[in-house]
Amino acid sequence: YGFARWLTRDPVTAQDLAQEAMLRALRYFHAFLGEEARPWLLLILRNTWVDQRAKRTADRPVAGSRIERDEPVCSVLASAGTAAQAKRLLDERCTLVRSLVGTPA
Repeated sequence: YGFARWLTRDPVTAQDLAQEAMLRALRYFHAFLGEEARPWLLLILRNTWVDQRAKRTADRPVAGSRIERDEPVCSVLASAGTAAQAKRLLDERCTLVRSLVGTPA
């Protein structure tokens, strides 16, 4: 628990992390081949923390991302009834942008 607390800096999250790591250790105990369990458990704890952190980061929307800033694109997608219509509308917009960018100033 101490290492989990150090990694997360939060006691509640550390408890959840330690429990998840112990579940993983029990699930894969048959693969343990060493004599010292402590380094093996700490490695599982660290890997569990990395996995949870990566998942949280992937689930979080990026502030200022293109979709968040580009309200017209969002409104186009919202106005389309089906995925095929949305694709067609976006293709039309992309064609227009390409023609504008390709035009000499």
